[in-house]
Amino acid sequence: MKIRTLFSAWRLKSLCVAALMLSACGNQRELRQANDAYQQALALNDIGGQYRALLALTKADDGVSEYWLELARLDLQLGSYGDAYAHFSRAHELDRTAVAPLSMMTELAVINGRVDLAEDHLEKLTVIAPNDRAVSVARGFTALRQGDFLKAQENVNVLLAQGPRDSVANVLQARILVAQKKFPEAIDFLNGKLVLSADDRAMLRSLGAIQRYLGNWKEAAAADHRAWRLNPANAIVARQVVSDALRAKDYPLANDVTKRAIVGAKTRDEADGILSAWAEVAPDASINPVADGAKLPDHSKVALAHYLNRVGRPDQALAILGGKQRPVNDRANGDFNAVFAEALFLKGQTQPARQLLDRILSEEPDDIVALSARARLLSKIGDHRAATIDAQRLVASYDTIADYRVLLAQIYTANRDTRGAERTLWDGFRDLAGSETLYQAVRRLLAARGDSDGLARLKQDYDEERFSRLMKELA
Repeated sequence: MKIRTLFSAWRLKSLCVAALMLSACGNQRELRQANDAYQQALALNDIGGQYRALLALTKADDGVSEYWLELARLDLQLGSYGDAYAHFSRAHELDRTAVAPLSMMTELAVINGRVDLAEDHLEKLTVIAPNDRAVSVARGFTALRQGDFLKAQENVNVLLAQGPRDSVANVLQARILVAQKKFPEAIDFLNGKLVLSADDRAMLRSLGAIQRYLGNWKEAAAADHRAWRLNPANAIVARQVVSDALRAKDYPLANDVTKRAIVGAKTRDEADGILSAWAEVAPDASINPVADGAKLPDHSKVALAHYLNRVGRPDQALAILGGKQRPVNDRANGDFNAVFAEALFLKGQTQPARQLLDRILSEEPDDIVALSARARLLSKIGDHRAATIDAQRLVASYDTIADYRVLLAQIYTANRDTRGAERTLWDGFRDLAGSETLYQAVRRLLAARGDSDGLARLKQDYDEERFSRLMKELA
């Protein structure tokens, strides 16, 4: 969440003065070099350069609170809230009378749901700065959690009177409205605020979350697309845009964002995440422009081939991979060869696929693609016991991925172990509350039995979890 607070006004113009005045024992040459690098990066608006220079300053002398405060400010700008909290904590240790670090620690604790920390910080903050904005933030969030909408609104009114563009206050206002199921009012409020603060990522993210919850996919895609354009390197937001656009049947937008995202993806996992939206939401849709027109890095080619396998197009997957495997004894080729073997299996070349998968897994026992492919292959040839072991390993190693719970259930079903399949799906539904994949799997299970009461209870549980997730997204 982008936090607009006193940092919009507070900025260290020169850290060199602080270095000379506050550090008698630090290495003066290193301090001057780091400060010069910081000033140069500041003039160029080079955030990465600023961050590296500040790290050098803290290394040269870790006893200057101003260094840690400025470092934490950049953490907030970069969205690294855990690092921001740690750096604010260090600044607070160095000067326990300073309001800024304690204020921000309180605010971050509240936003991240750490009520215990927030209350501890709030107690101290009310002593040294009872009128600080973080006091109203903490009290507003606490009142909202307690269902006291009137008190929560009173604190938001204080915050908005101090700063109408305050991102945290505006999102808190939206949360109050959503908690009362006043969705149109929340949407209108955020849209109105975004006229004044068009680049506020927290409000854009909140608006997108509300529209998704309501199933307004076109509007959700528009909000998330605006957020993504502010930071095109964010693969998580890119995936959300693609998913929204596909549900809205806006294939040009989905294709454009997909192409840009997988060309710029830093890892196969990032590219896989983008492409998985296509496999999950629109498995029959074409993404040929991505395959044909983009000059992809190697890891993105592997991800694209994996996607093509998932949607039943192994011939195209092999074409993307160049039609031949790479040396297995080099672990760097593990992902490539796993997807290659997966394509062979899907083309019916079971024996060479099995041999290659066995070799890959002897080198890398937890390779996610190889394990998944071998589990399906073993189940298909009737070796359900070995297939179950592979699928169980997937679930244990990647327990947040719903697809592997479904795969394990399918293998149990193929082995006529109905109880094992049902237990797996129900455990997954409870463990990964709010997963649409597992909700639909359990729903099909109950529908096949004609269990109307069970279906009604399932939907109620799922709807409650969806609303709970929405409130967390607005935190």
